[in-house]
Amino acid sequence: MPAAGGPRPEAGTPAPPDWENWLASACRGEGLAAAYQPIIDTARGAVVGYEALARFPGYTEKNPEAWFAAARDHGKAAELEAAALRTALKARASLPANCFLTLNVSPELLTSECIRSVWRDEGRLGGLIVELTEQTPIDSYVELEPDLNQLRAAGALIAVDDAGAGYAGLRHLLALRPSMIKIDRALIQDVDRDEAKRALIGMPGSWPRVWSGPRSSRRSSR
Repeated sequence: MPAAGGPRPEAGTPAPPDWENWLASACRGEGLAAAYQPIIDTARGAVVGYEALARFPGYTEKNPEAWFAAARDHGKAAELEAAALRTALKARASLPANCFLTLNVSPELLTSECIRSVWRDEGRLGGLIVELTEQTPIDSYVELEPDLNQLRAAGALIAVDDAGAGYAGLRHLLALRPSMIKIDRALIQDVDRDEAKRALIGMPGSWPRVWSGPRSSRRSSR
């Protein structure tokens, strides 16, 4: 019941999210799922990989961005990302042959024990692409280098999400030296009519392998 003198919810208004209990359950892997968005090689017309997307079917709040924002606010960001990674990796063995799997990870959480334990438990990481997102700015990448090097040594590739938007600028790319880059939609929109954009994306030898996805929340529809 509402506190005396406090506002009363209108009839039919859903109760506000119980983030403390919801996050505790989700961080244990309860009510979590993963969707797998295909990545297509347009030159061959073939699916070459899948991007794992976090889903929350066990809860009334479905928006992944709301979940990860709440996790940051409640100090559960690393635990929730680790749970989402473990859920996504359950399908790894059933991927079609010669298809890779990309996983979204916040750079600032790479050094957390929760995330490190995911990679340790998985063992060899061949066929996985760790896609670094841009939720918060990173002032220095020096402390990330040991974790990035371990991921590479285990067989994973490093990718940068939405290059050309937000914090994923040239300094970001030079510091991380990723194997793959996801180009922001703003850089490929109308590229057939923009010579400058074509020149930027097609500069020989200066970009790793690139692909593009829809510009939206990083976990909801990529």
